[in-house]
Amino acid sequence: MLTSEQLSNIAEWRSEYPDLGFIFDAPEMVAAFCNIKPPREKGLANEWASLTATLDVNPQ
Repeated sequence: MLTSEQLSNIAEWRSEYPDLGFIFDAPEMVAAFCNIKPPREKGLANEWASLTATLDVNPQ
């Protein structure tokens, strides 16, 4: 069971990156991201966008 803070973190991830919200339907992704707040600074958001673009091009 997730704490209210963990649920809040997942909600923030979904809000900050709505195009990637579907990944938070997977329990393993919720477990990986529930203790991490999403980056809010522009530089970090751009870095995240770059990483996801790389993952889209090179799926594992």
